[in-house]
Amino acid sequence: MEWYKGSIAEAIASCKSRNCLFVVFVEDGGELSVKMTEGVWNSSGLRTVMGGHIALKLAPGSVTLTQFTQLYQVSSFPSTFIINPFGGRVLDIIVGPVSPQECHQRLTAAYQKLTCGGPASADPAHSLTKEEKVAKAKALIAAQSQKRVEETKQKERHAELDRREAARSVQEFKVKQKEQAAAKQMEDWQKEKQEAAKAKEDIRRKIVQDREDKKRRHEQAAAKKVGESIMENEVMQAKNVPTSEGSVAGSAAVASSRPMEQPQKPVSDEACIQFRLPDGSSIAQTFSSAATVQTIIDFVSQSVGRQWPHFKLVVSY
Repeated sequence: MEWYKGSIAEAIASCKSRNCLFVVFVEDGGELSVKMTEGVWNSSGLRTVMGGHIALKLAPGSVTLTQFTQLYQVSSFPSTFIINPFGGRVLDIIVGPVSPQECHQRLTAAYQKLTCGGPASADPAHSLTKEEKVAKAKALIAAQSQKRVEETKQKERHAELDRREAARSVQEFKVKQKEQAAAKQMEDWQKEKQEAAKAKEDIRRKIVQDREDKKRRHEQAAAKKVGESIMENEVMQAKNVPTSEGSVAGSAAVASSRPMEQPQKPVSDEACIQFRLPDGSSIAQTFSSAATVQTIIDFVSQSVGRQWPHFKLVVSY
């Protein structure tokens, strides 16, 4: 089908000069419009009939369609207006898709009205039989029903797309939330591990320091005792000055017969114990060497028993 490319005014002028029909096909781009275009207007028989007439195709949203609707009322899509160019009267309106044979017959009848000067009513319904009116009404109802079905399907498609987009957004949010929680957990674990290592190192350092201090105190006490013993021997030797060879020998014999006293190492009767608590903090307490394990347990229970009523003492090294 070869559609006219000019404006409505130019098409009407061409129709007047050629004394032919002015055919206007109004579409909405839907399934019915495509069916009408492919099955009717592009058929070989109808192209031959339309070769002597001017046919104008109006697309949805076009300026030409707006101008046309200001002159003629378009109630449904697709619609085909067969117009008398002399006066602009509508000779017939084909609503919805029809067969090529029916379209051919109605175009022929309209052309006969144009050439024979038959009545050309503005409302083509007056020239239709009862059966044609019923068929036309059914076609109009079917077209409207089809349009509503298409609109419903389109709304359902949009709703499904919106639902999928919302579900995808929720899924992405959950994944991001899990990743953040895992990262926070790993960070807390690393921090706790570093704090535990630091606390353990502090305890070891303190134990080493305590051992060194205890060893230094023992060495100082032993050196002091040895010094006192040496001074005591010197004083005794000064008091027992020998007057003769016999007395010197006697003193030497006495001195040789008495064993040399060895300095005794001082023994501490106390011990300092440091406790590491579950929250990373620590407490320390000095206990007597005669204290029992129950004494240690009682101290821990009194100190942290309210916060940790169930505990166990463990030695890590």
